[in-house]
Amino acid sequence: MIKKLYLKHKIFNLLMINGNKEMCEIFFLKSSKLLQKSLIKNNKEIIKIGIINSSPVVNIKQVRLKKGKKKNVKKYPFVLDPQNRISLAIKFILETIKQKGKKSSYLYINLKQEIEASSQNNSNAVTRKDNLQKDTLLNKKYSYYRWF
Repeated sequence: MIKKLYLKHKIFNLLMINGNKEMCEIFFLKSSKLLQKSLIKNNKEIIKIGIINSSPVVNIKQVRLKKGKKKNVKKYPFVLDPQNRISLAIKFILETIKQKGKKSSYLYINLKQEIEASSQNNSNAVTRKDNLQKDTLLNKKYSYYRWF
């Protein structure tokens, strides 16, 4: 039960616009109703599957190194814990919605479409996760020098 509440509150906190929690609850409820109407499965299961499909296992941290006048940026991959995975997946989904939001006027319709697409592995959030994992594999040689 704690995990369900954590997921719900995390979505609300990241979806909140100008500190208005009531509006984000309305957007989320409208999108979940649209999901329920359009698909046969339970909308809670679809949301969970969409978040799982778009959650990365690893992330990259960029560290600036100074040697004299030279400034180098190195990328260090590290493994995420489950709470950070969930929050990063929700951020990926919401950022793709904001990119699409300029074309469409309703946020809850975009949220429904993005969750539905990510549950079927067709979303931009899923491709962003795959690109992030490819980058971490390229920088795998620096994974032993993690100090943060």
